[in-house]
Amino acid sequence: MERFGDGHAASLDDIDRLNAWFGGYALTLREIRHIAPLVRGRSFVVVDVGGGRGDLAVRVARWARRGDRRAFIVVVDRDATSLGLGASACAAYGEIVRVRADASALLIRAASADVVTSSLVLHHLGPDAVVARLAEMAAASRGVVVVNDLLRAWWSWTLGWPRDFWPPSLLAS
Repeated sequence: MERFGDGHAASLDDIDRLNAWFGGYALTLREIRHIAPLVRGRSFVVVDVGGGRGDLAVRVARWARRGDRRAFIVVVDRDATSLGLGASACAAYGEIVRVRADASALLIRAASADVVTSSLVLHHLGPDAVVARLAEMAAASRGVVVVNDLLRAWWSWTLGWPRDFWPPSLLAS
């Protein structure tokens, strides 16, 4: 019998690996590295919308510590299981706070974050919901919103699941 969250954890492990392998983390961290030096006299604030376990938050915290920068990172996710799965990884980082909330109501004061980011979340939503979430993210930021996501198209979907889509005669054995 599968323990609660085991399949969920495996899915989040896959997303973490994809972000590491294909540059999702690198792209987001690059933008954060450009903005961080502009913040002086206070902690640099990052809000990760749909941040799941906090995998990006841990990377931001490690980067900030290596550079002797003060950071405050808020991981927002509506899924309690995802947040729970990140508890042990985030425990070593007092600069990371995990909040259960929906991206359509961030519960974050206007213009309180230096960077608001979202990775691999928006493609799950319809156009109106995407616009609403982006508006919330823009309102929470001091001007920088970083979104890493997939292009929602039939061909990109087929690349993700080729064995389910393509006829067996076209696949190598």
